[in-house]
Formats: sequence, structure tokens, C-alpha cells
Amino acid sequence: MTLTYPTTDQVIADPAPVVVHNPEEVSQAAIGEIVDTVVDATQVEAKAESTEIPA
Repeated sequence: MTLTYPTTDQVIADPAPVVVHNPEEVSQAAIGEIVDTVVDATQVEAKAESTEIPA
């Protein structure tokens, strides 16, 4: 999945392939990837905001 910032369409996270061995694992792997991507992007954004100097 590619995660983009909705206002600017800037790519926040690029997709990474996930290999599963059983068809039953596909939905769980997809959900896990979505959660991981959103959490990682949120942490990167929070870290960037914490380093900004207020005007």
C-alpha cells in the first residue's frame, strides 16, 4: 500500500511486498501492513513536528 498525504499527495510510505504461504493469511497480512504503515508514518510525522522551531 502507498500512503500519501491527502492535501499534497506527497508519498509518506512506499509499498513493500509481503509474502504469505496460505491464502487464509492474505487478509491478516494486509491488515498488518496497513497498521504498520500508518503507525510508522505517524511516528515519522510526530518526530518531524517535534524538531520544528516555533515562530
